[in-house]
Amino acid sequence: MNDNSHDGLDRRLDAWAAAREPAPHELEQRIAQTLASSLAPVRPLASPTRLAVVFLAIFAVCAAALTAAIGTTGIRLTSAAQLTAISAILGIAAVLFSLALANQMIPASLRVLPFSALLALASAAVIAAIALLFPWTTPRLFLEEGWPCSAMETAIALPAALLFFLLARRGALFPGSTTGATIASLAVLLALAVLQFQCMFQQAPHLLVWHLGVAAILIAAGALLGKWSQHRAS
Repeated sequence: MNDNSHDGLDRRLDAWAAAREPAPHELEQRIAQTLASSLAPVRPLASPTRLAVVFLAIFAVCAAALTAAIGTTGIRLTSAAQLTAISAILGIAAVLFSLALANQMIPASLRVLPFSALLALASAAVIAAIALLFPWTTPRLFLEEGWPCSAMETAIALPAALLFFLLARRGALFPGSTTGATIASLAVLLALAVLQFQCMFQQAPHLLVWHLGVAAILIAAGALLGKWSQHRAS
């Protein structure tokens, strides 16, 4: 076959391909129609402030219900200064962690503090209040009196974390250690508030070891679970 035959075949193939290829405007219309048919109405998320208010409302309702069910022995055993300081710190921390979780539900939301700084400040405030305001006497049965508080804290924090997660996942929540730790922190704050009002052992060693020690373990577990979820999704 000579070169002229090759050239003729190439021209016929090019003409055939051009005839079958849609015009640019026709291709754009097809793409637009395909995209339009795949679109579905979505419910826009509320602002981070409103989402945080929802988390706080659930926090308050759960705390009030659990406190009423478990009892308020701890309130009667604390002074006004102790009760005011701990309540204020836990309340402010609940507000800040609710905002942090709400911001994580909305991509590109403005974050006032990194999560690590927020966690460090909240932990330092609680530790300082306990160390300065509560007596440093160790109960005689430190282990026997301590582990029931840790068990109760865990029993409250785990379902609370699940509840906060189910609410938060309605947004654009990305799995990760920060997300897991934020959810766990909010749940732990709820458990600490209920436990503080109920616990009859209002001494610094008991509160630091059996209340805050278990809180640190639960938050670390939340971070690890979030990290595992991130690896599994990737």
